[in-house]
Amino acid sequence: MIAVGLISVLFLTSFTLWFSSNSKVIPFSERSIKAVAILPLRNLNENESSNALSLGLTDSLISRLGSLNRFTVRPLDAVEKFAKSGKDALGFGEELKCDAVLEGTFQAIENRLRVNVRLIDIRDGAQIWTANFDETESDIFKLQDKISAQVAGLLAKNLTAQEAQILNKKLTENAEALRFYMRGRAILDKKFSDKFERAAAEFTKAIALDPTFALAYSGLADTYSRRGNDLTGEAGSEFYTKAEFYAQKALELDAESAEVYVSLGRLKRMRYWDWAGAENDFTRAISLNPNHADAHLFYAQMLTLLGRCDESLAELRKAADINPISQIIMNAHFPILESCGKYEEAIKFAEEFAKFDTENRNTKRALGTFLFHKGEYAKVIEMGERVLSNDSEPKFGWLSLLSTAYRRTNQNDKAEDAFRRLEELSQTDTKALYSLAMNYAELDRIDEAFWALQKCFEMREERMIWIKVEPRFVHLRGDGRFQELLRKMKLN
Repeated sequence: MIAVGLISVLFLTSFTLWFSSNSKVIPFSERSIKAVAILPLRNLNENESSNALSLGLTDSLISRLGSLNRFTVRPLDAVEKFAKSGKDALGFGEELKCDAVLEGTFQAIENRLRVNVRLIDIRDGAQIWTANFDETESDIFKLQDKISAQVAGLLAKNLTAQEAQILNKKLTENAEALRFYMRGRAILDKKFSDKFERAAAEFTKAIALDPTFALAYSGLADTYSRRGNDLTGEAGSEFYTKAEFYAQKALELDAESAEVYVSLGRLKRMRYWDWAGAENDFTRAISLNPNHADAHLFYAQMLTLLGRCDESLAELRKAADINPISQIIMNAHFPILESCGKYEEAIKFAEEFAKFDTENRNTKRALGTFLFHKGEYAKVIEMGERVLSNDSEPKFGWLSLLSTAYRRTNQNDKAEDAFRRLEELSQTDTKALYSLAMNYAELDRIDEAFWALQKCFEMREERMIWIKVEPRFVHLRGDGRFQELLRKMKLN
């Protein structure tokens, strides 16, 4: 028994020494934090006004810290899902592939704002910094300055004078205007049927309170350009005109805002086919805020249109690295991989993505398109028929794929029926007309294909920007008329 006791003591002593040596506190200087998620501050008041203010504070911290380019900061649209995720800060941080997360609480009490924050290392769960802040509600901007300065000082040593200036930059001096702006952005990202009207109303309220608030004008520009992109012909043109007005106004007010240049670049790409101007705007936005995922994404899309595949894929990877859970960025892989001819990679990507979002229509259509390019027409037909049978509204994309797939499997009656339905849709929708041009090209009805493309060109159909890299136009590329279209669109 004495021997057993001695062995037990030796074992416990050895274990204690081993545990102590392997659980020592890692100094902050050795933690090498390269990616941070600033989670929305948990609002203890739970009312709409405080929610908008809390979200605005979070967005300001993300924008300021991200502009330093010392570390990667996850964008707002990635972290705002935190509250609904059901995960704790560590679990959500792991999903975002971060090294650390900043989380905390926000409370408005008797015209005062109280914020408690802590920085946690995801890799070992260590709380490496904590702080409390208390300001009057009118001093929301002092709160922004203090928190961003302390976090930046913690994560990035020896800040330059220019970096200090970035940290102190204010979006607006009016806290209520900031609330309206944040509500507008939140609405614009939702799937409400009236989201454009509601978002525009919020941005307009922000401008009424602060006519110098550049981001509110940028919000209106994005609202109207996205609305114009959803419409056809003159109906869309009206919204694009409004978008250009507000984008230029935003630029006049703040020529150092990444968001403003993203708005301008997207508008030049979508509406005016001004590739050089759009590239200048996107690269300017990235120089101002290298952590702006949308700037990298939209730049990647534009590079694809010009046939610059390697550069495009590199920018797309940067966007995905910054925001690894963005569905928009994931969906953007589909047309880019298709245009670059990477069908095998695209199919694997679509199949993997479909596991996590089985109802995503874009994923289904993309997978059908990739299988079409691979010549697997039976699978395309099976998928397309299932989609159309469950959808009362005919989809021109599927009808276009099915018409050719039926024809290439000798199902001519079905091919003609799908083709006829596509022709009917093209009478009122230039997006369907663009798809019809593909079918004309595949049927060697070359004159009709160019007639359809010319109509789309005249109507400024947004899908025309993909013409240079569209695989289904391969039979048209040697024709002088095709080269003339590319010349008019500044694509060659």
